[in-house]
Order: sequence, then structure tokens, then C-alpha cells
Amino acid sequence: MKTRDVLTVGAFGLSALGGAMLVYGALVESKRLVLERFDVPIFNLPERLDGFKIAVLGDFHLSDKYSVELAQKAIDMALDQDPDMVCLVGDFVNYWKPTSPWMLGEVLEPLLIMDGSVVAVPGNHDYKTGSPEILRIILDELKIKLLRNESWLHKGICWTGIDSYNHVVANGS
Repeated sequence: MKTRDVLTVGAFGLSALGGAMLVYGALVESKRLVLERFDVPIFNLPERLDGFKIAVLGDFHLSDKYSVELAQKAIDMALDQDPDMVCLVGDFVNYWKPTSPWMLGEVLEPLLIMDGSVVAVPGNHDYKTGSPEILRIILDELKIKLLRNESWLHKGICWTGIDSYNHVVANGS
């Protein structure tokens, strides 16, 4: 076999492998949720906080019914762990569109069970074709505290939310 033929077969093989990986990622991995638990030892932690559980969720990238279903499943998994606090770490939407507020409400409504023990920060996608202020209105309705470069004392803990670094760099503020 000529060198050129070997290179052609190799390039075709690599392209096929790349395509297969792309399809696998889109059809399998993008729908796979993994629950991970970590014990974080903190020296001199007040006894009242021993065993305090925090659920951390982020990157919902809500855009369609499939992303809504996956986000709902993630929230259900987190709430099944009976957390003391839930932290939502941004990228609620892929980009803002007319159905985004409805999707957010649908996904986040189960967090009402946390009775105000949910804190959130915006991500860079929460600035795409919209503003995190839209997010604030929705989160306020659901008793979720949105922090943008501010702190909040809740359950004896000072929660601090830093706004999206990407947004700050892009806008020079």
C-alpha cells in the first residue's frame, strides 16, 4: 500500500472515530448525571455546622425540553440528599429567549421546599441576549437569593457571590 493510501485510510479512520465520539457525547454523556459526595474537613468548624450538607448545582444551560428534563432530574437528585443549603452556580440558561423564564420557573420550583435556603450566582451565559436582572425577578419569586458581588448571612454562614468573571472582562467593568 502506498504512503498516500495509508494516510488517506488513517485520516478517514480518525474522522470516523471523531464522529463516533461526537455522537456518543451528544446522545449518552450529555444526559448522564453523576452525584458526587465530598466530606470537607474544616479546622475549628463550629459544632452546630458539623454535618451541614450543601448541594451544588450549575450549568443547566436551559434551552429546550431536554435540558429542562435533565435539570429537573439534577434538582431531584440533590433534594433527595436532604441538603441544609443549595447553591446554584450559574449558567441557568444557554441564552435568554422568550420561553426562558417559564423554563426556569419549571425547573427551580421544587427548590421552594428549601424555604429560602438557596443561594445563586449568575454565570456568563446568563448575560447572553439578556440580563441577570431577569434572573433576579424569577429567583425572588422562588425565595432564592441571587448574589452579584455581595454577601449574605444565612444560617450563621456568610455566603458570598461573585458575578461572572467572563462578563466583567468582556465589558471592562
